[in-house]
Amino acid sequence: FCTCSRGGSWRALDVPGVAWETVYGHFRRWAKAGLWDQAMQQMKWHAGKNLGMIDSTHIKVHRDGANPAGGQEQQAMSRTKGGLNTKLHAAVDGRCQPQALILTAGTEADVLHAPALLESVEGRRVLMDKAYDSDG
Repeated sequence: FCTCSRGGSWRALDVPGVAWETVYGHFRRWAKAGLWDQAMQQMKWHAGKNLGMIDSTHIKVHRDGANPAGGQEQQAMSRTKGGLNTKLHAAVDGRCQPQALILTAGTEADVLHAPALLESVEGRRVLMDKAYDSDG
């Protein structure tokens, strides 16, 4: 609900008798007309306080911030294959209002912070990815 993006390729559509250009053309026309924005606003309004979402994102540390006072561990930094990273975990309600934010080192597993994030969206249906599932 907070962000609408499509990671797939239009050319990967596998519908017999339908060209990807046709589907893309409709998508673009609806986007220009504001249909997707209207749909997202309606879904956010209906979801309201009954829905929670949990996710995290990596934040690459700029090289100028690589040696902070107190050390990297005190500033939630850790070394990954891509360099120094921090991770931001967020829990939001159905209207995308933050309920909890947790800053951790980039190498920490998401599942370790699931209990605290789930507590902030208690009593709601929660959407989250499998990184927060301890069953694998």
